[in-house]
Amino acid sequence: ARRQISALPTTAMEQLTRYPLSCVLSYLSETEGTSLLITNKRYARQVLPLFRQAPSNLVVNGQKAPNRHRFLVMPVQDATILLERLNTRRLCQRQKKTSSEASDPLYTRCYTTAELARLECQERPNGLRIPTRVPCLLRFFNAAERAFWREQQVNGAGGGVTLLASYPRSGNTLVRTLLEKTTGLVTGSDTRPNRNLSRELAERHDLVGEGICSHDNPSADTDDSIASFVQMMTPFIKTHWPERVGCRTFRANRVILIVRNPYDAMDSYWNMNATCSHTKTVTDQVYQQFATFYEGLIRNEIDIWMKFHHYWCHTIQKETSPIPLLVIRFEDLITQPAVELQKMLQFSNVGSSDSQTLDQAWLDRIDQVVEGNRIDRLGSYQPRCQDMESSSAATTAPTAKQTAHVSIGKSLAKGRYTMEMLDYIHQTCATHARERYDNVNYLQKFGYDIQEQDFPKNFSSSDDSDTSTPNRALGFSSSATSSRARNESVSFVTVNRGNAIRPLSCAYGRKLTAW
Repeated sequence: ARRQISALPTTAMEQLTRYPLSCVLSYLSETEGTSLLITNKRYARQVLPLFRQAPSNLVVNGQKAPNRHRFLVMPVQDATILLERLNTRRLCQRQKKTSSEASDPLYTRCYTTAELARLECQERPNGLRIPTRVPCLLRFFNAAERAFWREQQVNGAGGGVTLLASYPRSGNTLVRTLLEKTTGLVTGSDTRPNRNLSRELAERHDLVGEGICSHDNPSADTDDSIASFVQMMTPFIKTHWPERVGCRTFRANRVILIVRNPYDAMDSYWNMNATCSHTKTVTDQVYQQFATFYEGLIRNEIDIWMKFHHYWCHTIQKETSPIPLLVIRFEDLITQPAVELQKMLQFSNVGSSDSQTLDQAWLDRIDQVVEGNRIDRLGSYQPRCQDMESSSAATTAPTAKQTAHVSIGKSLAKGRYTMEMLDYIHQTCATHARERYDNVNYLQKFGYDIQEQDFPKNFSSSDDSDTSTPNRALGFSSSATSSRARNESVSFVTVNRGNAIRPLSCAYGRKLTAW
């Protein structure tokens, strides 16, 4: 096998995607496999980190032991293959619904699914293509779109990467799905694609961009942003940094911070780790059996929640030259998705050219995606809360707002928190605000204080005029104008460099799944 591998032409090796390459590597030792991958920049940056074993604390001669790698056949396919399968399924579903689909000249010619995804989009004179179908075929950036995006950044008119940052279980997957449905572009993620939860998102919930990071530039101390555009595949990348370290280091030019009330986010985080799933929920008996452990998790996670939001709202703005930041509350997103989508597209410069407002074509596209759909059916999977279905023995279907309001504060309604736990959460946030965060209490800034702001009732009012409260309260602007006002070629944040705020020894981090 080794002789056959060594006889392969270099061009043939470079054409191998992630899954078949892992089959080749499984025949090699650690030294041979590593030597093979580091001879190719793309493999060294995108493939080698996927086989890295958990970091060891072994110290040899006063120095930390080098990284070790184990080459196995990967249980996941390459993102491009997953995308082709997804688009093929969507084409088949269309043909089953309408007989006219098969006779369409566009589909009778020998186009690939990637070509069809672009041909289905409406050309724009100064901007990205706009999809015309719902659901649309998805695509990665091609060479022409990468060149346009690069030109936008050089001219200070946008371009670059928009980071989708959030504490776990705060609605990042919903944001990614809405952006994909609206723009037709696959969204990326800095999570390892061979992890169980990443595989579930990619294979069962159609988020095929797991492990895809644009602007890959491990030597991010240099300002060679031209080379980083070679690998750019998507303008949107999900991250949980600095709560945890992702699989690769990359740069971003602006940040959309997705915020959710800590009560529901922490409870959902517990269910995700306990079930190793995005959709399953543990029973009430499990809550009762491990009540002490659950309370310990909540006491630990409220500290992580505060540190995470302080990092993006305050620390990162002082460590680097200030980057554009837009705060999107999960509660606003599920009650009025069209309004929040407009903010995100305008802020990321995807849906506008030289104007300060969103192009009308993109406004029409948002209405096309959102209109007539309840928010619990717009995401990649059904949310855990199905209370609206059961509580509405009703004659009429619940409205989108009724469905959304039921899921706001659902962990409180289910009695997951005792009064002692809630008091601890409020006292911890208030103490941290006084002692660490310059009197900024993020629980109150985002509108999640039960004692003083009457959460969650404050989100059920009919007044929707205060949707940008967190941006105004924290001094951030949500307009696309502010995103263009700076030279974004030098204004960036480096993601996944340094230490995470959650220590590796934390019993409620990666170790929670094993528990």
